[in-house]
Amino acid sequence: MRILRSDHGEDAIDTAGSPAALAYLAALAMTAFAVVIAFALESAATMPNLSLVFVIPVLLSAIFFGLGPSLIAAVTGALAYNFFFVEPRLSFRVDDAANIWAIGLLLVVGVIASGVASTAGRQRSALRKKEQQLRALQRFAKALQSPAGDRSHQQLATDALAEIFEAPVTVLALKDGAIQEICKNSALATSEQDLNSARLCLEHGLPTRAGIYPHQSSQFSFWPVTPSLAIGLAFDADDYPEQPSQYVEIIVRLLCLQMRQGV
Repeated sequence: MRILRSDHGEDAIDTAGSPAALAYLAALAMTAFAVVIAFALESAATMPNLSLVFVIPVLLSAIFFGLGPSLIAAVTGALAYNFFFVEPRLSFRVDDAANIWAIGLLLVVGVIASGVASTAGRQRSALRKKEQQLRALQRFAKALQSPAGDRSHQQLATDALAEIFEAPVTVLALKDGAIQEICKNSALATSEQDLNSARLCLEHGLPTRAGIYPHQSSQFSFWPVTPSLAIGLAFDADDYPEQPSQYVEIIVRLLCLQMRQGV
């Protein structure tokens, strides 16, 4: 778990990088804390709906850690309520049929709540990602209007795409019949398959996707910028973004416009 600082100086918790084991441990810890709270409430007053205390860890786990930990919190919460607060206590045996329904209802409510909260959490994460991508586009557009300094416009485009997709980016140029790499943002090397894929992209003026015939071993997906310039991104094969062309083509159009103005 990391603390990120936004452009406006606000702190936010990044849970996407939390190890899975820590997320599940946190869910179990919150369930244990709910047991303590339930004992405290029971000793203070008669609580007819004490089982609802165990829904809180489910919601918190779903919001901060996702569906898996929230389901663990739902199951362990139902078991803890049965073990500590249902007669006979300190046993998983249930004598009263009404309590069986209460435990089952707690589990069902926990599962539903975890699903709803997890979906809401994913939607918020997707919204934050969209905002980050739009800010990267804005910074790229502003940078194009400023003196390039030590960085070329192609490098600015590479940096912007790397921020948008969090993936390796390369820019290849066709010079004297040979494909050459002119800038990139990572140490990932372009293979012969990647160079052939980039050449195919430039010959037809159409994007090529990594891992697709006739270049199944290619790592980079390419988009043409000019007849002699292509931008490639190496996406994770198991996490290929939806409609990446939406952002790549905006970057390409802005870059082409700037290159034409600079002629």
